[in-house]
Amino acid sequence: MISKVREKVFVELNNVADNECSSCGDEIKDMGTIHEDLINLAYRYAPIKELKKLIVDGKQMIKNRDEEQ
Repeated sequence: MISKVREKVFVELNNVADNECSSCGDEIKDMGTIHEDLINLAYRYAPIKELKKLIVDGKQMIKNRDEEQ
């Protein structure tokens, strides 16, 4: 059984990944399934601490991108 913490991190990781990729344009349009598979692997095997770091970094990247626009 997967913990509620890991489940929450999975949802956050997906949201951040979607937001990061939404502005990238056509050059990575076809990477959706690869991206999804990588998130699923990370969700199952990566330490929660490392996933949370990725989420924080991703949110900062999104914030910086939004400020530039």
